[in-house]
Amino acid sequence: MTEPGTVTIQRLSDGTRVVTQASTVIRVSTDLLRADDLDVDAVEPDGTLRLDTEGLYRYRFVRNDGEDWRIYERITEVPT
Repeated sequence: MTEPGTVTIQRLSDGTRVVTQASTVIRVSTDLLRADDLDVDAVEPDGTLRLDTEGLYRYRFVRNDGEDWRIYERITEVPT
């Protein structure tokens, strides 16, 4: 599996989330996943991460990385 990379998300003035850069595999802090200000649509009922408002960047849980991190892999194609 590819080493985890990063994601950059921009929040527009209307609240829309837009991904400006995203690796195929990412590592996410469990603190971020529990944050009170996390948008309700950011984590789908099955645990899939939806990083942008349109749902073009969706990630599935792969494994835990210690107590404080989760590894996710992109399940959507990169928009062109």
